[in-house]
This record gives sequence, structure tokens and C-alpha cells, in this order.
Amino acid sequence: MVRLPIENSAKRYKFYSSIARTIGKRNIGFIALQHCLKDLPHLLHALSEIGEVLAVVCIPYSMDENVFQEISSTYKTFLPEMDQLHDNTYLGEVICTSSTSKDVVLVEVGGYFSQYIDSLNNNIDNRIIGIIEDTEAGHRKYASRDDLQIPVVSVARSPLKAAEDAVIGPASIFSIEKSLRAIDRPIDGMHATVLGYGKIGRGAAFALRTKNCVVSVFDINPIARINALADGYKVPRRDIALSTADLIIGASGYQSLTEGDLATVKSGVILASCSSKQVEFDVKAIRNRFTRKNNITDRIASHESSTASLLLLCDGMPVNFNDGSVVGPLISIVHAEIILSIGKLLQLHSEAIYGLRDSGADIKQLAANLWLSEFIDERSGRYADFA
Repeated sequence: MVRLPIENSAKRYKFYSSIARTIGKRNIGFIALQHCLKDLPHLLHALSEIGEVLAVVCIPYSMDENVFQEISSTYKTFLPEMDQLHDNTYLGEVICTSSTSKDVVLVEVGGYFSQYIDSLNNNIDNRIIGIIEDTEAGHRKYASRDDLQIPVVSVARSPLKAAEDAVIGPASIFSIEKSLRAIDRPIDGMHATVLGYGKIGRGAAFALRTKNCVVSVFDINPIARINALADGYKVPRRDIALSTADLIIGASGYQSLTEGDLATVKSGVILASCSSKQVEFDVKAIRNRFTRKNNITDRIASHESSTASLLLLCDGMPVNFNDGSVVGPLISIVHAEIILSIGKLLQLHSEAIYGLRDSGADIKQLAANLWLSEFIDERSGRYADFA
């Protein structure tokens, strides 16, 4: 891993500490389920200045070995398999073996605790007092629960999160191009279809256009398709968008390519996900239909049948995590909102206000002002030195 320059890291630790001081020291513990990337130590440092970091659960598909070694030397750290993250027994063991007599706040990405939160909380005498969720997929999971007995604060739909999401699309295209260059496949001029035209899909489509790709967009929301058309992209019928694509980008947050679609896509198509987890493509159906698999590189696998083939990048996992996800300090603004939301979460718990909540306009304004003052040079209007 290429580490941040010392000045950069020190600046970010300073920023995170200043955010943590607005909350103050509390007699609580944190269990963090997070991507294990270079920004994680900064977030954990801030949490440790507010309470005790009881455990860190690292998501395996977004794991930097150097970061894992760094945090493992300081915190109790778990590295599960993906199926274990969906296992009530495994999550229960993590919580039970990590918790103390303190109240516990879960800080997570992906909504992994959502289905089991009641039984998990019962296991430690209802000391889980709240959850902070970072992702759209997790937000949807908690939104589907109308019986939550704890507060959940989500930053997934925050305007501050939108700033981060806007650069994930281009970061993903960078990773796709880097992967394909390794097998001498230029991305320029490809017919590309983007499935999902939210913040990430829109950024991906724009980045593809800068590579001289012919870009089509499909979204289940007709308003999104109109917006894509207004932005200058083709919006053909879904089957045509799939059948004409050399490259299909999944950016919907749902399963955007189903088993039935595998008969529609052209042979040799490249599939790449800009979403979270392994949700965009029916990977099990791909393996069943294309029974011969050949790992061309550590990022690209060829799946073949007797009549057709396709290339699947990163086994359907998000491609951008291979290259550090978001570049620059933008992730810090999302973390600032997460840290500041701890105060709101504690207030909601004390007032017995349960269910899914937004962080609030005041927290967003404070996070934005603090971030701008730390990372942006007000004269040039650009990132300050060592940001």
C-alpha cells in the first residue's frame, strides 16, 4: 500500500480529533463494521476519543492488508468471510465477546445488523443503544423495519454523502480501465450500458463519455431515464441496452442483471459493479450458466459455456475498492457527519425516540463548515496543501 504522506495523515488526525471534541468523552463503547481502507484508522481514532472501540469488523472485499495490520495492533479486529456477515450466530459472537458493561453504539456500512438487531441486543441485556449507518443499501434495510426498538441515524442520503458518491463513479471507471489495460483491452470506443442513474451511475456515465465510449443508461425510474437523456445519454429499451453493450456497469444498489438477462447480453460482454457488496449481478446464475471459469488476472475472470462467454470483474464485487475507493479527503466529510451524529443518537436514546432518522440540518452544516475550514484554501478555492 502507498501510504499517505505524514503531513496528510497528521492533518486528517487533527481534523478527526477536532470533530470528536465537539461530542466529548462518553462512557460508551463502539463496534465498527467497516471497509478496511486507509481512512479507517482516522475514524477509529475519533471514536476512541469519544468512547472505547470494543471491536472492528472488516468487510473482506474491501480490505487493505497494511491497514488491517495497523488497526489489529491497537483494536480487537475481526476478518470474517462474507457469508459470516449474514450469519446471526457469527455477529452474536462478535458482540458478546467484545461487549463490556458499557452501552454500545454500532457504526456500520451495509445494514448487516438490521435483520438480527433484536436478538443481538437481547444477548447483551439491551445495551445496544443505537446504530449509525453509512450506505444506501443499509438505509433501505433499516427503513424496511417498522418495529425498531433503538434509534438508527443514517447519513446515506445526506447531501454530504452525495459529494462522496459523485466521485465513486469516476473512481470505478478508473479501476475498470486499469483492470482491462492488464489484458490489453482499451476501454475507449466501447458501447457501455450503465444500469442505475443515481449519483454513482451518473458519475460513471460521465467518466465513460470522457473515454469516448458510446453510453446508454437504463434505470427502473423513468424520471432518472429522462435526466440521463437530458444529460446527453441514450436511453433505449432495457433489452436493447443490454444486448448492444460491450461493457455493463451495475450502479443501482439492487440486482440489476438477472439470470434471465444472461441470454440477452452479447458474448464477451464485460460486467463491472460500482455498487456495494455483490448485489448487482446474479453471480450464482453466471457460474451455473457459464460453467468453465478461467482467472485471467486477480481481478478478471472469464466465464464460458459451449456457445458464449463473459468477463466478470472482481467476482461481481465493487471494482473501486481495489484502488483505494475515494481519492482525497472527501471521505472525511462523511466521517465528520457520522461522528457528529453520535451526539444525536445519544439524545434520541435518552428520549426513547426509536426508528430510522436523519442526522439533521445543523449537524450537516457544522460538518461542512469544519471540513471546508480544514481542507480548502479559501483564497484559491482548491484543496489546501497536504489535504
